[in-house]
Amino acid sequence: MSADQHVGVFVGSWTWGEDASFWTADLGATEIVMGVSQKADLALGSSTVYMDRSTAMDIAEGTPEGGRIRYKYRSTNATVVEVE
Repeated sequence: MSADQHVGVFVGSWTWGEDASFWTADLGATEIVMGVSQKADLALGSSTVYMDRSTAMDIAEGTPEGGRIRYKYRSTNATVVEVE
């Protein structure tokens, strides 16, 4: 991952309140750790995993009001099964 980027993973199901999100903004990161405490919130059964990578940086030359460039990429969603 490069400067000004963030990566987030959201795991969600149709069960209210039983989902989890994980993210990192560490420069050079190549992985996201899904901790035991966050995974404990997941519902058993089928869930969908969403992953977004976003970039946001101030523009170098702009109006006196300034500005930001924002870009977001969402990978293909994946279905996973949470088991005990």
